[in-house]
Amino acid sequence: MRSGLFFVAMAAALFLAALALRAPGPQPADIPAHQFSASRAMEDIRVIAARPHPIGAVDAARVRAYLFSRMTALGLSPRLGLGQGTFSLPARRIFVAGRVVNFVGLLSGTQGDLPAILIMAHYDTVPNSPGAADDTAGVASALEIVANLNAAGPRLRDVIVLFTDGEEAGLLGSDAFFARDPLARRVGLVINLEARGGGGRAMMFETNGKVGGIVSAYGRAAPLPSANSLAAFVYRHMPNGTDFTNAARRGLAGLNFAYIGDELDYHTAHATPENIDPGSVQHMGDSVLGLVAQLSHAREYPNGASERVYADILGHGFVAYPVWGGWLIIGASIVLIALAAIRWRREGALRAGDVLRGVGLFLCVTVGVGAGLGLIGWLMLGFSDVQMKYTLLARYGFVLGGYVALATGLALSVVAAFLGVSFLGRTATPEALWCGGLLLLVVAAAGLQVVAPTTAFMVAWPLLVGSLAAAAPLAPFVGQGARAFIVATVIGALGAGQAAEWGGQIFGALGVNVPALLTVQAAIISILLWPSVFALARASRAWAAPAALITLGGIAVLYARFAPADAAHPRLTEAFYTAGPGPQDFNRIADFPRLDEWSMAALEADGGEVQRDEFQPFLPMKVWAVAAKPASVAQPEIAVVRAETRGGRRFITLRLTPTRGGRELRLFLKPNVDLGDAVLNGQPLSASVAAGVWTGFGYAAPPGEGVTLSFSAAAPGRIEAKLAEVADGWPEGAKVPPKPAGFMPWRYSDVTVGLTDFSTAW
Repeated sequence: MRSGLFFVAMAAALFLAALALRAPGPQPADIPAHQFSASRAMEDIRVIAARPHPIGAVDAARVRAYLFSRMTALGLSPRLGLGQGTFSLPARRIFVAGRVVNFVGLLSGTQGDLPAILIMAHYDTVPNSPGAADDTAGVASALEIVANLNAAGPRLRDVIVLFTDGEEAGLLGSDAFFARDPLARRVGLVINLEARGGGGRAMMFETNGKVGGIVSAYGRAAPLPSANSLAAFVYRHMPNGTDFTNAARRGLAGLNFAYIGDELDYHTAHATPENIDPGSVQHMGDSVLGLVAQLSHAREYPNGASERVYADILGHGFVAYPVWGGWLIIGASIVLIALAAIRWRREGALRAGDVLRGVGLFLCVTVGVGAGLGLIGWLMLGFSDVQMKYTLLARYGFVLGGYVALATGLALSVVAAFLGVSFLGRTATPEALWCGGLLLLVVAAAGLQVVAPTTAFMVAWPLLVGSLAAAAPLAPFVGQGARAFIVATVIGALGAGQAAEWGGQIFGALGVNVPALLTVQAAIISILLWPSVFALARASRAWAAPAALITLGGIAVLYARFAPADAAHPRLTEAFYTAGPGPQDFNRIADFPRLDEWSMAALEADGGEVQRDEFQPFLPMKVWAVAAKPASVAQPEIAVVRAETRGGRRFITLRLTPTRGGRELRLFLKPNVDLGDAVLNGQPLSASVAAGVWTGFGYAAPPGEGVTLSFSAAAPGRIEAKLAEVADGWPEGAKVPPKPAGFMPWRYSDVTVGLTDFSTAW
């Protein structure tokens, strides 16, 4: 019975975690107007996400016309924010700009002198994705929230609504707004709505500024809160960015929301209105509406002077406390462990050497599970194969379930192997081993409390629950024997459910790439459920359960890896056409490590032999390429329009002239002397071009008259330049095989690229 209780506890923990991660059902369209309805928001999503509409694409004009009419109908008096946004990655020698069309609307409050609340989302998509989730759902949610606020009546604060352009190209629209729009100076709080998938709960994953009080207000206002300070800590140290990044750079306080489930819908053609979960839209709206409604009626924002540690409790509660509160949790846990240890010592079940063995046992569990999952993940995926990543994402349920079974089986195997080893002719007691595991958590929690205190709760909370489970038999109402065992297991299962929820969030964000991230959760759950884990590991057939779990987990992951693609579980494909730079240079290219059936057919449509080739610097890695039949493709032009000397420095101005229909220009420069003082279309850039290496400049939605780029040099020199223009679609007359339902275009697929070479000296 005791060994079987482990599976009951694990099932309960996973059930609690699934409930905490599952989005609520969508509300119908006929609910009161002041309440958020995902059914109403889905109407906007179906219109906006009918087709891909990246910055510079023809279909972006359709979306802009629709947004203008919807914002006008809501009384926002929309204003077009026309301008230029910029983005740079100096370490990678990449600089991007673009001509953006933002939409700015104002929902006036009764006291317009108070700092306004900004609700922000981006309406552009990546190429080849309708973007129902990223970020049409954010736009639709913002429109529905405005309708809800209108129906609720007057408020004190103004609410500004910003729909940005060019986020996917480099956060261009938000850069233009926060750097140059006068309305940005009135913003006191930013609420950004994003997506990294098409399902799951909307998580508040990033904060900026002194928003501790606002975080607590969110926890009270959200019906089903989903947030933790670990996510904010991690995202702060990642290279990723959203429009919120530009707000944070300018010191604005705010919160960033996104859902990360169903990542197959992230930046792919699968992100259609039919595939997005309306429940996720509902959760986003409920989470944001309550907070905005509360703050828009407040004369002062909640006090946020101190940094907060915060997290939801199984998706139905919320806790936030000052950083120093973590020490209280650790201290309370130590007291509980000491009480349990005193009793175990009196009963002769605790020896110092066995406690150290407990520390060693759970270190072995951590290392064993991490090494096992790491090896399996490397064999299944590697660390750079985007095709395989999306193959696994297409069967995400099997992948997650498989890795959970593998992690559990590996942990039980390590425990069984460890307990099978005799030390000095005797076996350690389960109490001593459990004490060692809890002390290991004490050390880990204290270390995190010193180094990264906003993340320590991930260990400190399970530590407190595990310590309570260990001390539970001391309570008079529990007694001894089976009742104490069951009480300890129930308490541990609750903590395991919380740990499993966090594991699901971590795996949803990164786990398909790095399944070993489940290691820490597996070790923590082993400690929380230790009484039943020990009973199972000491059973007569101790190896049967882990062997079965590892087998089932392996089958699930292998199925996800090798199951055939279909319309519901498509795989990535890519092939495109290039023309130039020479008059006879025509190619069909696929920038994937492995060619799928459609890509191979698209490359071979004109005959010829597919080979590995280089097209640097436009494509930095070797690609699959084959000579194509010539097609009429206009090529962009590049020319020197000005070269002069001022103050002892040479100034060179280049003009890039696109053809009609191109949505993006990419320029690569390699001078033989260092260049500085970069100015793009009259706007200075923090860009320097080093001698002897390629530096890339991109321009999205280029104006018809072209783009000017100026530099200065301290000495005579020479520039080698390559210019590429990206236009949607294949050239007229090009043979393209039909795309089966099981494949979806990725990134550059189904575009035409015109290439031009250029050089000049001064």
